[in-house]
Amino acid sequence: MLSHCWVSEGIWYELGRYEYDIEVATSCVVVRTWPQGAGFVGESINVPSSSPEHLRGECNIVDDSGRGVLNFTLSSGGEAKKTRQLPKVVVIYNEGDNIINYSCLEDEANNKKEEFAWIFSRKPQIVGVEREDFISTIRSLDVLDINKFIWIDQSQCN
Repeated sequence: MLSHCWVSEGIWYELGRYEYDIEVATSCVVVRTWPQGAGFVGESINVPSSSPEHLRGECNIVDDSGRGVLNFTLSSGGEAKKTRQLPKVVVIYNEGDNIINYSCLEDEANNKKEEFAWIFSRKPQIVGVEREDFISTIRSLDVLDINKFIWIDQSQCN
């Protein structure tokens, strides 16, 4: 997959994210991704589909820039409760086992900007020097505000 949402098939642990309405009730998100059409599908695997914390997202390429559209559905009991479309989700960092997805919705007429960011890793946690190096990398991107992240300690998850 090229530069959008998830970069390959497999298991991804959400280690951090900006706060936003669709994931307000979620914690400890672990996503399994697989290819579908022109993109990937991701679905939480650590919570049953009947749970209010169950997430399913589809990300598809929409143009040659590598940008994607991410459609998230928060479901409960197999019934969609909330759906949110985020245009132009891009991977702004893809190194080794870690990726950072980012999207920004700007409403120039009302002078508003809404940002979304997620940190996913192949590992349930990043610790020590690796974590410090990763945080330094996030700061150097000049796009993300490190203070906006909600950090998830996957070691505390079931």
